[in-house]
Amino acid sequence: WISETIGDIYFQSFPGSCALVLDQDAAAHVVIATTPDWVETGLPSAAMYLTNKDGYWNWTTFGSCQYGDLFAPAVAIDSAGTVAAAYAAVNDCTPHGLWYRYRTGPQIENWSLERVDDAPSLYGHVALAFDEAGRAHLCYDQDAGGTILKYALRTGSAWQREIVEPVARGVPVGHGFQRRE
Repeated sequence: WISETIGDIYFQSFPGSCALVLDQDAAAHVVIATTPDWVETGLPSAAMYLTNKDGYWNWTTFGSCQYGDLFAPAVAIDSAGTVAAAYAAVNDCTPHGLWYRYRTGPQIENWSLERVDDAPSLYGHVALAFDEAGRAHLCYDQDAGGTILKYALRTGSAWQREIVEPVARGVPVGHGFQRRE
């Protein structure tokens, strides 16, 4: 194993989670969601995008929440090479819900922002994938007095959402899609 420190990111010592995808040139694209204790540190939760596409690590913060938590990041690349990400904003985040972002230009700071679901209590697992037509698909779970598995499909600029099924509390959605043949 070869390990590498990705710069001096001031959130790196706080709890969080990450997602990783490699592009066709084997460059890494990472999304990190951190949840520092804001009472203790004064720092907000943050969603960050990192890449070594240019041969060195570069990063940007593209989401933050002062009093709640950002977590369950997912990242994928569509057939055109566009990087997309999703993450949950919960607890006291304003606005809360499931968020979807995609790169809108060559600069690392150029990202769209779309709210997929305004559910206040997402449970913490998100999976993102693209179909052959380039449409984004999301699978995620919501804690609504019992965990509910949800699915969303991006059709143009809108999201179609549906409940897949209620699932047992504490059973994770998983971290990827498997295509049925």
